[in-house]
Amino acid sequence: MRTPLTVCLLLVMAAAGCGSGKTEFVPVEFGTARPGGEKIAVAKAEVIPASQWPSACKLLTDGEITALLPQATKITRSPRPVKIISILQKDQNSTAAEGECSYKFWLKGASIEEATSSIIVSIRAMGDPALIKAHYEKHLADDRKRTDQARAEDHGDRLGAEACYGWVDSLSTLVCRQGPLMFEIRGMGSGAFAGVPSGLTAEAIHWRDKAQGPVAQLIAAKVP
Repeated sequence: MRTPLTVCLLLVMAAAGCGSGKTEFVPVEFGTARPGGEKIAVAKAEVIPASQWPSACKLLTDGEITALLPQATKITRSPRPVKIISILQKDQNSTAAEGECSYKFWLKGASIEEATSSIIVSIRAMGDPALIKAHYEKHLADDRKRTDQARAEDHGDRLGAEACYGWVDSLSTLVCRQGPLMFEIRGMGSGAFAGVPSGLTAEAIHWRDKAQGPVAQLIAAKVP
């Protein structure tokens, strides 16, 4: 979100006239979602065990990230195991070795190098599309009843996947489905957003609409 450094102008330059001698920053730039890379391999099964899920770190390519966020550089991927209970609760818990991935990067010119931005993708479930749809709708209904977080908002298909919903506290969370895949997107952007009021909520909504939503579209395009 917004960097804590005080600036005089949204320009990358020596701070002539500011009197601080520090570098100034440009606003965060947003491009467009350009799907690329390989399709997600999905086995035909009622429920696909987590042990057979693809790596979440392969759901986005560097080229897709830089097309969407032209300033992104120093892109890294940090996988994380995810332990789940089968949708049908017929099997024991299973673990997806790389069911979650944190994509971190620096938005060059928009913040100091230490202020990284992130897109965090988690696979939530894989299986028969009809079962995934029912599972998604149950989670949407349950999340709408929760009182420990902001109210869930149904985005329908406007973000590019078959369906997405989410909520915004200080950060934005999206839960989406596409065919046999249900997934979640979190993360934050570091830097100033042109024309966006200051404040964590406004900036989280902007990051959702300009970064997380297009990422949902990119992932959905890879689902066979």
